[in-house]
Amino acid sequence: MTEKQIELLRKQMENLDAGDFNLEAWKTSTKLMLERIFGPGNPRAREIEKIHYDLSSWALRDSLGASSTLEGCKRTGRAILEACIMELETLGDAGETAIPKTINAGILTGCLENHLTVSQLRRLKEILQSEKEPEEKVKAVAEFLDNLGPDNLTGILSEFLSDPGVSSQI
Repeated sequence: MTEKQIELLRKQMENLDAGDFNLEAWKTSTKLMLERIFGPGNPRAREIEKIHYDLSSWALRDSLGASSTLEGCKRTGRAILEACIMELETLGDAGETAIPKTINAGILTGCLENHLTVSQLRRLKEILQSEKEPEEKVKAVAEFLDNLGPDNLTGILSEFLSDPGVSSQI
């Protein structure tokens, strides 16, 4: 897997030399690749996002103008990708460092504890641990949630989705 990731990053480096190079398109595709390899929200993708043309008056006074600014953007992009390749070659697959694709059940449990009474939690636990068939259990949970009312459900869901461990997975 690491070889394919490295090959993908090398191809992205080659795209820096394309005649019809478009910085914004390159940044977008590179960011998506880095998030796929290293996980969403990783610092490598954020560094790619920070690359931009310097259109200040000092840059425009330079005799080389915008082309030198574009070359600086390309150099920065190349350096980031080279560091990523070196990291993959040295440390191997980034899967261990990527954000996990599962959500800790403790987050949901905490949200439920914040919005339900002790007796409601007890009732929910009884339903979930019952010997009912899965379809019957789903119906029982749905009925339980219906009885909570929209305000409680909104509170539970909004707290759950706002948790950094959950929102980073969406």
